Amino acid sequence: MDTVIKKILQALTIQISMSSASTPAERSMIDSSIRKLNTGIPYNQQTDSNTQDHGVAKAIASLVLPSSENTQRRKKKTVNALLRFCLHEHNKARAVSLGLVPILMELLKDSQSGMQDEVIAIQSILSTHWEWNFALGNKDHREVVPILVEAIGSGSSSSKENAAAVLVALCSRDQKYLVEAKEHGVAEKLMDLQDHGTDKGKIIAKVLMSDIYNKIDVKALQS
Repeated sequence: MDTVIKKILQALTIQISMSSASTPAERSMIDSSIRKLNTGIPYNQQTDSNTQDHGVAKAIASLVLPSSENTQRRKKKTVNALLRFCLHEHNKARAVSLGLVPILMELLKDSQSGMQDEVIAIQSILSTHWEWNFALGNKDHREVVPILVEAIGSGSSSSKENAAAVLVALCSRDQKYLVEAKEHGVAEKLMDLQDHGTDKGKIIAKVLMSDIYNKIDVKALQS
């Protein structure tokens, strides 16, 4: 992560999270950033990428605001805007480098946020970027595994596919996530995705099922 950008994000996060409610000036600043994100314009089409980085950092930092009715609505707008922003290939690297990945992991754990589908969708997009693994850091993320497994079993068609994609990326990082997923009954849900999912969903489910068999079941038989 760029040192300057990292410092901006850390400063904004500390500044915003220390307040129980953002000031009118902060709300205006965040709303302005959200409007820019909603355009979804890739960075290589922007005249000032540093300014845009600062705006995206402000929007990302707003996601750590203490929850209230107003901040929750703003967070949802921000997440939706970030989803559109990340759809552009060139924007993935900036979103990852600005610290979005670990913040989304924390949001994913909040079952009351009403944003889990959108958060999983963004993580699915960003997980295809080579820096995604590094962005997760050394923290143990097993807490999100049952959430992803549940989404594979009961989410919408797109959510099932996105959750499976994130789980594949997570399990490729460390086999402990694969073991955790199996313990939470992911195999049965993957079989359903293989039978009724989209072509892409079927491929993802097949990859994950293969990993469970080859990396867990076969090893268990050999031991």
